[in-house]
Amino acid sequence: MKNKWLALGMVASFMVTANVLAETQDKTESSTSMSNSNKVETVAEQKESDTSPVKKDKVKLDVKSTFSINTDKIEEEKSAQLSVAPILGVKLEGEYTSSKNKVVEVTKTGEVKGLKAGKTTIGPVYLLSDKTKEDIKKAYIKQPGHEEIAIEDIELVVSMKQQVIPIEVVTSTETKEHKVNITPHFSVDKETLEVGQTGKVSVAP
Repeated sequence: MKNKWLALGMVASFMVTANVLAETQDKTESSTSMSNSNKVETVAEQKESDTSPVKKDKVKLDVKSTFSINTDKIEEEKSAQLSVAPILGVKLEGEYTSSKNKVVEVTKTGEVKGLKAGKTTIGPVYLLSDKTKEDIKKAYIKQPGHEEIAIEDIELVVSMKQQVIPIEVVTSTETKEHKVNITPHFSVDKETLEVGQTGKVSVAP
């Protein structure tokens, strides 16, 4: 009888131990499953972040204005005209920066006025319009090898290094006209004349 109770107790103890082991294994598997799930989510997040668009570097386009003048000698009170060469075939639109010294004056239209006889130099500055800047970018894209560049990826840099142009203002050789009034003034020796009489008309000096 004692042996029978002892056998039943061992069986019950074995069943309790098996249940505890099973619960522990379930918890371990559940914990492992959650850990793996977190890893999968982390990898998925990394993959999503890896697919973000790559930021393109700006293409730096340096341009410089080139000037010419129709004469390097200007008479006093006369003027010469500046002109600016196209860039990449684009005719430039904008205005000059006005400046002045004792010898010449440069206006916003590029007119160089001779003020006083002497020698000097000027460094023209031409301010490009927004439309001209866009046209230069478009002209750059049309060049071979630049077709894949987007216009918004171009950074236009206008060089501020001034071109020095020598100018000489000379004394005017023009002869000025002086008008003199030579209208004659007449006088007579008699204010009234009878029939058959004569008078004398004189011209004042």
